[in-house]
Amino acid sequence: MNKRIFSKVEKKVIAVLLIIIVISNINFEKFTNNMYINFIDISQGDACLIRQKTKVILIDGGGQRNFDVGTNTLVPYLLNRGILKIDYCIISHFDQDHCRTV
Repeated sequence: MNKRIFSKVEKKVIAVLLIIIVISNINFEKFTNNMYINFIDISQGDACLIRQKTKVILIDGGGQRNFDVGTNTLVPYLLNRGILKIDYCIISHFDQDHCRTV
């Protein structure tokens, strides 16, 4: 019997919340002002961008076989918002829709 405890969306939300809790406990004062969390549609799933004054964190950049998500989606999205540097990149797991391997 194959029982699923959490759906894919629920797992992603739980993972993001846990990461935010861990990061904010490490350096709480730096993450209390002006934090923004954006979910970016990268076709098969979502990437998560966490922005604060001094740090930028990208969770799950995604990928597809016939489409370069980085060049066609993520880079234009980041440049449009004036983001030139990502401080941390977190990959929840190494499925193709979360991390593209070359």
